[in-house]
Amino acid sequence: MSRPRALGTMAESAVVAFLRDNGFLQAERRSLNGSLDKGDVTGTPGLCWEVKYANGGIRMASWVTQTEVERLNSKSDFGILVIKPRGLGARTTGKWYAVMAAGSHDELLARAPGVCLTLGPYRYTAATLPVELKKVSLMSSPVAAITVTPPGSFDLPLQHYRVMYLADMVKLVRAAGYGDPIS
Repeated sequence: MSRPRALGTMAESAVVAFLRDNGFLQAERRSLNGSLDKGDVTGTPGLCWEVKYANGGIRMASWVTQTEVERLNSKSDFGILVIKPRGLGARTTGKWYAVMAAGSHDELLARAPGVCLTLGPYRYTAATLPVELKKVSLMSSPVAAITVTPPGSFDLPLQHYRVMYLADMVKLVRAAGYGDPIS
């Protein structure tokens, strides 16, 4: 197995383990589907998860677009991009980034009103994302997200993204009714 594929497999396995430990008991890695890829994780009805190992840099625009295509292929309600950032490993999967297009995130928030605080927009770089996420995680809301803007789109809200920690995204989707029943 090539090194990039092994790193991708490690990241996908870490996300599956995290999801299983947090209310998605049927989560598992999805086998490759060629041109009609349906995301990297299955067993989470209504949700399409795309996982990226980002030690080589974050290509958020193309990855969010890929996630949306895979969401449509899988006929899921929401597509969630999970990014393993530089410096974090499988033991800190909950601190990996979970990303959605801002419009989709707003739809998700409508299913779980009052659960998530959103701040921004902020211009982002790979260096500023962890700083902004750390700041927002210290706020009083149990779940928080930041709105980030790709270069040249600060005044174009339809092109914004919402970024939060994976642990917060899982809390949000669970509050919106996804996952196994809370006991």
